[in-house]
Amino acid sequence: MCHVFSSAPSFPLVASIRAGYQLLVSGETQEVGTHLAQESIQRNVKHFFKTLTSNSIWDEATDEGLLSIPLLEDWEQRPFQTHIVPLHTRPRHEQFLFFHLLLNNMNAYAMAFPVVPKGESRMRLVFHAHNTLQQCEALASVICDFAREMLDIEHGESESTLPSATRQVYAMQAALQT
Repeated sequence: MCHVFSSAPSFPLVASIRAGYQLLVSGETQEVGTHLAQESIQRNVKHFFKTLTSNSIWDEATDEGLLSIPLLEDWEQRPFQTHIVPLHTRPRHEQFLFFHLLLNNMNAYAMAFPVVPKGESRMRLVFHAHNTLQQCEALASVICDFAREMLDIEHGESESTLPSATRQVYAMQAALQT
């Protein structure tokens, strides 16, 4: 028997997400506590997008196909942003970025086949109302630091073929096995 792992949302979950969006658009969620949390998430995601796109490394990384966030296209015209932001990477790079984020005390979810189509990979970034603007800036900075290191590796400007965080994690794993 073959078991396939997938984190694809179930039909009831998709239906509840859709209902949630409809409630947001209708304004029915404007209770004081909920409204403040929603505003905080919107502020955080927008600030992350602004911070990320203002970094020249991000432009270079997207131009070279290293990283992309499809939600960045026309994000300023959308009335609200989702708190779940998919960041597309090259295959295996989702693990490299996961290690980079983890060693910077940040958490995101790495996804590869069979959760996403074969030959694709991505990170799932999840923003919360309790995140601060400084944390959003730090996330954008760490992603751009990772991109800079990967670009240096790809351009032959680094002596290593693996990013530093990946080398650190592999060294820790090796130390545990001895």
